[in-house]
Amino acid sequence: MADIPNNSMPGHSIRSYDYNLPDETIAKYPLENRRDSKLLVYKNSQFKNSRFSDLIEHLPERSLLVFNNTKVIPARLYFKRNTGARIELLLIRKVDGEENQWKCVVGNKAKFKEEEELHNISEPSLRAHWVNRSENIIAFSSSGSFYDALMRVGEMPLPPYLNRNAEPVDKIRYQTIFAENEGAVAAPTASLHFDENLIAEMDSKDVLTTNCTLHVGLGTFAPVKEDDVTKHIMHSEYWQVSRNFIEDVFNDSYKIVPVGTTSMRVVESICVAAQNLIDGDKDPFHIKQGEGYSLNYSAKPLHELRDVLMHYMDENQLQELSGTTSLFITPGFKIKLTHALITNFHQPRSTLLLLVATLLGNDWLGVYEYALKNSYRFLSYGDSSILYRRK
Repeated sequence: MADIPNNSMPGHSIRSYDYNLPDETIAKYPLENRRDSKLLVYKNSQFKNSRFSDLIEHLPERSLLVFNNTKVIPARLYFKRNTGARIELLLIRKVDGEENQWKCVVGNKAKFKEEEELHNISEPSLRAHWVNRSENIIAFSSSGSFYDALMRVGEMPLPPYLNRNAEPVDKIRYQTIFAENEGAVAAPTASLHFDENLIAEMDSKDVLTTNCTLHVGLGTFAPVKEDDVTKHIMHSEYWQVSRNFIEDVFNDSYKIVPVGTTSMRVVESICVAAQNLIDGDKDPFHIKQGEGYSLNYSAKPLHELRDVLMHYMDENQLQELSGTTSLFITPGFKIKLTHALITNFHQPRSTLLLLVATLLGNDWLGVYEYALKNSYRFLSYGDSSILYRRK
């Protein structure tokens, strides 16, 4: 369940984070080769046009790249009623402790009756019926494994702004090469530009990397409809990190470069979790909206945050930490670890654009205007950038 906004967040008008995004600048399909996308480098108020294949040249010395190893499930399924009417089900989240029960977005819901059983259009033995109609909880069954059936007939849940149906290519290209832990219904798109050759080149040049998990939800595409951004209800997403991850990102000899906004949310969320431990929060790893803005948190040294996390893991004999985050990074949030961010170009009036503005300050608009003037491709299948944090 989403958190109620926290009043410690400074108020901002979402109108200040708007720009004109022509439809023709939105990349509807990926490039043939992942690493062929353009790369906009923004550092010390200077622009440079490059290629993603040359990323290594633009990384800070002793950088640590943080990848999100979540795996997108083919979450869109199509069913039909006995009348022939089509019902679209989009899996959002598995119900804890229940076998094959999912919270869904239900298309044509009014026609899907309470006691009705639906059959999948492509595989009739895959069936669906209501468990809780008001909560959009649906149970699935199959003659074999539901998971196997989902892998066969499910479609990749492409972002709505692509305005097209998923195609076979999307099962490969809307998935990163790091995909490992299933649970996302949207891809961490900044990582889509990496291929095995680029990773091998990074290894040969001793570029350091680490992995975290954040299962990206549909909320990442939710527009900010309230003018006052503090009234927007931020979505919650599951995260998980290892002990080695914590040791690495708090190593003060590294420059932390999250690959994508999802990785940045994890990196900054674990700092907030550490502050929650210091404050005696009863649920410190459930990061709430509005946290990360207090003067106490802003002034907290990184070594104290690291030490409290390591002490907690030692005391509880843990090798990993996990939780949920509704962290809402807007201007005024104290960025603790992120030195630079590798990211695509995001929608106007979005939570992701607010995150970029937190990193860049008012420079964000100049970056986006430059990208538009220089024919960069926007959004999930678009080009990339490396943006250095404004001091």
